[in-house]
Amino acid sequence: MKKEDIVKELLNYSKAIIAFIVLQNLAFLYNLSLKGDFYKILRIRLELSIMLCILFVIILVGSIKANVYLSREVGLRVDERDKRLFKNLFLGKLIIIIIFQLLVIYVLIFYAIIQI
Repeated sequence: MKKEDIVKELLNYSKAIIAFIVLQNLAFLYNLSLKGDFYKILRIRLELSIMLCILFVIILVGSIKANVYLSREVGLRVDERDKRLFKNLFLGKLIIIIIFQLLVIYVLIFYAIIQI
C-alpha cells in the first residue's frame, strides 16, 4: 500500500471512533431524557448506574488511546510540512472525544447516581 492510502485508512478509523462516541452518547442522552423505563431503572438500580459510569470511563480511556495511536501512526507517514496540520486535527478530535464522554459521565452521575 502507498503511504497516502495508509494515511487515508488511519483517518477513516479516527472518523469511525468519533462517530461511535458521538452517536452512542447522543443516543444514551436522548434515551435518558425521555424519562421512560430506562430512566427509572437507572434511578432505582444504583449499581447499574455505577457500572454504566465505569463503562463510559473505559470507553473514554480506550478511545483516547486509540486516537493518540492513530495520530502517531499518521505522523510517521506524512511529510514534515503536514505533521502540524494532522497534529492539530487529532487534537481537535481528542477534545471532541473528551467533551462528549465527560458530558455523559456528568449527566449519569448527577441525574442517576446522585439523583438530583
